[in-house]
Amino acid sequence: GNDASCSAMGFWNQLSFAAFFYNGALSVYYVFTIRTGMPEHTFGRTIEPWLHLVCNVYPLVTAVVGAILGVYRENELGPGCWVNNYPENCGSDPTETGEPCRSVLIAWVFAGIPICMLMILVAVNNYLIFRHVRRTIRNSR
Repeated sequence: GNDASCSAMGFWNQLSFAAFFYNGALSVYYVFTIRTGMPEHTFGRTIEPWLHLVCNVYPLVTAVVGAILGVYRENELGPGCWVNNYPENCGSDPTETGEPCRSVLIAWVFAGIPICMLMILVAVNNYLIFRHVRRTIRNSR
């Protein structure tokens, strides 16, 4: 490939993080419908539109910003393209510009921090549902 194909692949890789956001959104849906007993139509009118907005906008905006800034380059390990070596030739080796690399920070902002937060959200929501179901079963005996 070339820089353009790598940038396109990086864009789609970044956009694919929407799946993590939808996993978190589903866990929120389950908490509201199972634990609080919110009717589906109420959830669909009040909370669901906001979940769709977050799940689509954040990955799309970060994918577009990454493509515009040119942060997508070939990965050092494994095949594929994502945030790497930004700005180009950054680092302190003699063949590099000496400018500090910002790739790690960008990767954390684009995916690392949101995915960690989503994993915590899903774990907490699953625990809340587990406690509710266990309490419901105990009370029905």
